[in-house]
Amino acid sequence: MRFSSRKDISMSLLIWIPIFLCLGTIYATITTQISILTILLMLAIIVLFSSFWFNTHYTIEKKHVKISYGPITKRILISEITAIRKTKNPFTAPALSMQRIELTYDNYHTVQISPKETQRFIMELTRRNTEIQVDPVLFK
Repeated sequence: MRFSSRKDISMSLLIWIPIFLCLGTIYATITTQISILTILLMLAIIVLFSSFWFNTHYTIEKKHVKISYGPITKRILISEITAIRKTKNPFTAPALSMQRIELTYDNYHTVQISPKETQRFIMELTRRNTEIQVDPVLFK
């Protein structure tokens, strides 16, 4: 079961402004002096940032939650998830929104994600692992 990431304006700006700046740099480089190294560097940045935008999603598999964030993939055993709570932690996370949930797993590890259908995502996880403690604020 695949869940898209929620996307908000602040994260959109953090991804799309560098992409447009790189496109502008490529255009300026081509029209003035051709520097293959600059063009390749800008294309690499565009591909990386685009992959975050177009390849951030969460998949609930048989025994795992697969978190895809651009070129990065992480798997967490559903049986190791102990808690889910709401968070607005601004630090780096595989999420395209500040409206996030935090999964606590494997004793004290955490990851913040932002599934678009948060309640459905949580319900599917708790159906597979009834021991998960869910912050009641998430269902208000």
